[in-house]
Amino acid sequence: MMSRFNDNMVLLDAFATEFLVCCPKCRQKARVAAAPEKEWVIRLTCNNCGNLQEWKCTQPGTRMWAQNPELYEKGVISIGSSVDWCFHLPLWLRIQCCGHELWAYNDAHLEWLEKYVGARLRERTKDDESGWRNQSLASRLPKWIKQAKHREGILNAIRKLREDAA
Repeated sequence: MMSRFNDNMVLLDAFATEFLVCCPKCRQKARVAAAPEKEWVIRLTCNNCGNLQEWKCTQPGTRMWAQNPELYEKGVISIGSSVDWCFHLPLWLRIQCCGHELWAYNDAHLEWLEKYVGARLRERTKDDESGWRNQSLASRLPKWIKQAKHREGILNAIRKLREDAA
């Protein structure tokens, strides 16, 4: 049976509630997520070494898009690279694959990528109000991820990331 993926306009933001990152102290898996008791505060926690850091957004509502994390400004939410949006730490879920870097923010993001890449048929639906939109994660993926010739290589890389994350 042919697997099918329907682009239901999921944005990258949908996976930005939690980032699995490399702890800057011990290089093990750490977590970056909102501190529920503090507004505009993001917390880094590492269960391995006990590292705990807080980051406060200095410009709420401002976002910076850049593929090179060296261009990111401190205190500004920065999107578009294989680092978390706030501390700009390298993601835990990243791997070289098909001559490129494959990365995911967390397990849910990795699962979404696996469904997209594994599908032999990918469908988009036109939004009744805004028509065809080019903002969904599926429409913004790099070409190499969309190519069928890379399907098995990417799925193998995703399996390896799952093993490493466990």
